[in-house]
Parts: sequence; C-alpha cells; structure tokens
Amino acid sequence: MTARAKRRRLNDSETTADAHSDLPEKSAWNGFCEIESEPTADNACASVALLNIVNNIDDITLGDTLAGFKEFTMPFTPALRGDAIANFEFVKGIHNSFARNMDILNSDLNLKNEATASSRSKRQRDPSNADEAAFHFIAFVPALGRVWKFDGLERQPQDLAACSDGDWLEQVRSHLIGKMTEYEEDQIEFSVLSLVRDPLRDHVEHLARNVKELQRIRDRLTASQLDDLRAMLGTGVYENVLLGASPALGLTEESMHLVPALDDEGLTIDELPQEYVRLANDQRDVTRSIMEEMQLRQADDMFAEGKRHDYSAAMEFWARALARKGVLEEFLT
Repeated sequence: MTARAKRRRLNDSETTADAHSDLPEKSAWNGFCEIESEPTADNACASVALLNIVNNIDDITLGDTLAGFKEFTMPFTPALRGDAIANFEFVKGIHNSFARNMDILNSDLNLKNEATASSRSKRQRDPSNADEAAFHFIAFVPALGRVWKFDGLERQPQDLAACSDGDWLEQVRSHLIGKMTEYEEDQIEFSVLSLVRDPLRDHVEHLARNVKELQRIRDRLTASQLDDLRAMLGTGVYENVLLGASPALGLTEESMHLVPALDDEGLTIDELPQEYVRLANDQRDVTRSIMEEMQLRQADDMFAEGKRHDYSAAMEFWARALARKGVLEEFLT
C-alpha cells in the first residue's frame, strides 16, 4: 500500500471508527495503531498485527517482556500504543532481525523522503512516490464474544459481528470476501495467514505425558513381566523406550513436572504389559512427529537466514572486478 494510499485510508477510517460507539472499555482490549508510529517504524504493520493478536487472546501466556509492555500500554489510546511500539526495543530488535542491511538502509531512505515530501506543498510532491507499493497486514481476532478487526491504519478496532468459538472464522470469511470483491481482478492480491499454537509444543507435552505414564507402569510391573516385554518388543526397542528427560527432543524435567500423568490405577496387573506396549508404540509416533517438526523449523530458519543474507558486498566486489577488466564499459556506453 502506498504512503499516499495509507494517508487516504486514515482519513476514510476516521468516520468508520467513530461509528463504533459500542467499543468495550480500554481495559478489556489492547489495540495498536500505526498512525502515530508510522514516521518512526517503517513497514511495521506485520509486527503491529501480531501484537494485536497475541494481546487479545484470553488463554495465551505472554512472556515477561510482552506482558509488561501490555500492562504499561493498557491505559493508552491505540494511536499512543502504536507510538510506544516505535520505542519498544524488544519488538524493534526482532522486527529488524528479519531484514537485510540494505532493507534497513532503504527504509531509512524512504523515511527521509517521506519527511522531505511532507514539508512540501501537495503541488510540489513527486507523484511517483504514490505508486510505490507495500504490503499491509490486518488482524482478525475473536474476543469478548465478538469478531474484531485490528487495522493499524484505523483509529480503533472495529466490531464486525457477534460470534462463538465455532463460527468466528465464518464471520471473518464473509467479511474478507466482501472486501476482495470491491477490487477489480488483478488490481490487488490478497493472502490469508493464520497464527496458531506451535505444534512442537503440543508434541512435547504429549511426549511428557507418555513418559510419565510409562514410568508409572514400569514401576508396577514385575520382573517376569519386564522380561516378557523385552521378548515382545525386542531388546532394541525395549531399551530405547524413553523413560526420562531428553533435551534433544525438547523434553526437560521441568516440562515433565508441569504435565499431569493419566490415572492408571484402574488397570489390573495383567493389563499393564499391553498398555506399556501401546504407550511404547505411541512414543515412537510422537517422537517421529517431534523430529519432523524440528527439521521443518530448521529448514524455515535456514530459509529466513538466506533471505536476510546481504549480498551487496559480493555484488560490489564483482562490479569493481569487472570494471577493472573493462567489461562494464560496453554496457555503460
């Protein structure tokens, strides 16, 4: 979205936002607005959208830094909260960690040009700047029994409709379809992303419950039953059953203490070996899921690292080498 389009959206949104007089008290939600922060936090709408989501999910546990920032900014208006983001070093550091040095330099140049343009009259502004496109992110969140739209370019969150846990996505879907149909084909592109719970965390919790239950059952088994299990599973499988913490799989003693074990007291002594075999097979499956998720995460990290790599030094080196060889002259003449 262009800078001029952003300003136009801001002017248009003022009436729309004011029309929502049934907004909850400020202590009940935490919306961030880019309006005040835009001059100092370029391309921040993705980070703003993520903050708008995590600060409005009831059952999420924020870290100390984000929780403190949420509490500190709760009395602020959305615009002032957006301004606070520009001075929040924790978020700024993470936001900029995904950018190359050249991206940051280009961002600084854009901000300088924006500041210079704002000092001119509209007649003197370069209209070509209005054609420079950028991405924009909007968050949709279910909270307080309603679906809310958090757009950093609008003054306040918008109350879209009433919802329940089961149908809020349908409410968002109808809103998105309506918005998308307002634009002509090929005029603008849309992408829909979801922010979900980390599956690796669920897998590790599953493994923690599995290990604790295997420990309890093993303590109740007799020596002869353990020998039978060794013969049934095979020595290799039997000895590789995980019965404690495994840092390589992200399973720590602390995480195991946090997960309650299932009650196996209802099982008879004769039923324990069969349950042990079932849990051992289940452990192999969840361990495989953890390893696959770790590999996917590693691949994502490598991809992000590649995107952040700055090739400008290498390009400058080869450009100078070609210039010394006189190869560039034929392209420049």
